[in-house]
Amino acid sequence: MKSNTSIEQEQKNKPKIFIRSAKDIYDTDYGEEQMLVDSLLPSTGLALLCGSFKCGKSFFIQLLGHCLTTQMDFLGKKINANCHCLYLALEDTERRLKKRFEKMAILPNDNLMISIKDWGQALNQFAIEFGKERVPF
Repeated sequence: MKSNTSIEQEQKNKPKIFIRSAKDIYDTDYGEEQMLVDSLLPSTGLALLCGSFKCGKSFFIQLLGHCLTTQMDFLGKKINANCHCLYLALEDTERRLKKRFEKMAILPNDNLMISIKDWGQALNQFAIEFGKERVPF
């Protein structure tokens, strides 16, 4: 049987779930949505990039990560924050990533982190290092 202390600690470490009524959400004034990339990428939420095989998704994301970490315009759109990025390279090797950086003439910086494998652990490590307690999933 677990002690009260260990049960309390487990509860403390669990991600918090917040429940609100639809009316509360509707009645709340959230102000203007903040964008990381003007009219393309909001600063909150989840964004997915989907496309067919070999259409340039990885190049696109590598360039986006570089722009977000250097505040360089992305495809003519203004970057509104200088941030750290974690690129989960689930199908790439370090060699392929290096070749892409060279092809794009990008000199990477230390704010663009890359995880080649163990992406779940990488997400949690990234969150801990850059200010969040844990990434719940």
